[in-house]
Amino acid sequence: ASPRSGLSKGGDNIPLLPGPPRPWGEAWGKNNHPHLSRTEPPRQSGGETHGRTWSGGLRVHSYSTKAVHFSDHHMVTVSLVWEKPITVGKGLWRMNISHLQDPQVRLSFSRRYLEWVSLKHLFDSPVEWWEMVKERVRGYFRAVGRRKAKEGRAVFERHNAALQRLSLLQSRGLDVSSEIAQARQSLTTLYREERKKQTFRSKLQGLQEDEKCTRFFFRRARTKTNNILSLYNSRGVVVSEEAEAREVAREFYEGLYSERPSDGALMDTFLGCLDRRLGDEQMEAELSTEELTRAVHSLNTHKAPGPDGIPAEFYQAHWDLLKGDVAEVFRAAYREGRLGASLRQSSVALVPKKGDLKDLRNWRPINLLSVDYKIMAKALMGRFQGLITSVIGPDQTCSVQGRSINDNLLLARDLIIHSGERRSPLCLLSLDQEKAFDRVSHVCLERVLEKMNIPGPLLRWTKICLTDITGRVVVNRQPSAPFDVRSGVRQGCPLASL
Repeated sequence: ASPRSGLSKGGDNIPLLPGPPRPWGEAWGKNNHPHLSRTEPPRQSGGETHGRTWSGGLRVHSYSTKAVHFSDHHMVTVSLVWEKPITVGKGLWRMNISHLQDPQVRLSFSRRYLEWVSLKHLFDSPVEWWEMVKERVRGYFRAVGRRKAKEGRAVFERHNAALQRLSLLQSRGLDVSSEIAQARQSLTTLYREERKKQTFRSKLQGLQEDEKCTRFFFRRARTKTNNILSLYNSRGVVVSEEAEAREVAREFYEGLYSERPSDGALMDTFLGCLDRRLGDEQMEAELSTEELTRAVHSLNTHKAPGPDGIPAEFYQAHWDLLKGDVAEVFRAAYREGRLGASLRQSSVALVPKKGDLKDLRNWRPINLLSVDYKIMAKALMGRFQGLITSVIGPDQTCSVQGRSINDNLLLARDLIIHSGERRSPLCLLSLDQEKAFDRVSHVCLERVLEKMNIPGPLLRWTKICLTDITGRVVVNRQPSAPFDVRSGVRQGCPLASL
């Protein structure tokens, strides 16, 4: 059979689209929001497909037909292979928050956690013990996920096998239409549940509520717009191999976050202009359980977790069980002057901006930090908020409680009106510092805090947050080798804007 007439397998002829040669595939969407994915159909000879490569390296590998729950027609499934594919990894593991709603899982986890608590005396520090606990938390919920996924597949396969058997009986003349309708309804329910999960994860715009749950839908829902196809290396040469692209990204951000020499004399000049200082404030060094509890309850949910994959929902669900130990871990970190390894790591996710996306300067780096680090940082932020209004001028509105960026807009409007009414010259200068967050000198930051007479405990906590921190840039869902972060404040850290 030709591409015009269709595919043949096992004596069944499945017609393709008639008429002149045109792309084949699947179109989905309604009204004015179509989503298309099409390829040229495979040619076949003697009942078997030949592998064929089109422009871009696309080749047909195999095809099959089977009954489906959403149509009276059989579905043709074609497997295509890219000769030079873009490898997109599985991504960093993250906990499935739906498991936290299972009472049996929560009860089982609580029992397991108490067993881990009994091992605390075997570790030199609560900081080291907590790192072990987090690894076991990951292992526990991974096992739960595998078990539930296996159970879900078994249910689907059971219903799908029933549909295939009924379809075969119908093809032999038996009247099983009601049974087929029931089997299709069961599969439709399963697909809808999976579709809800995929839609929530995908963050796609324009998905139709009644869209068919086809393979194309699920593949589309998993597709990300921030895949990197190629990058310029430091010599301006385009690199497209995945491993090379990751290394190019790692080298770029290693250079961006490297420590730069500071002009001591110039720094002294600027520090001399700082005339706002705090009084001799007294402050507790340790973070209290109450401060940490407020921080946990203020965490935003449904956000990407850090490298450990443990989300805010986990801490909120189990906080009564965890809070005493977490507070002890942070007390130990303060005494030792160092956070645990997982709290010092970050995954750098890249978000595309405008311009040539082969240039890494046109990607915005977002540091995905572990949630336990964010709990600590939010608690510290609460302490800073009570102090900074007296040392930060009224014109700076970012991250100052009770102030808004709208204040600046209103000020600019009033200045323009004032200048127009009095016919006085006016110049509005807008400056945007390139990579400003990423190039903050840690030495300069510490000296500014000292000049402002920030209390000793807060100053020590700030140094701890910036000590021995590392990052891994994620390219096509695969993390690079780690690099040191010796400058800048990490976008994603609650303290970054301060």
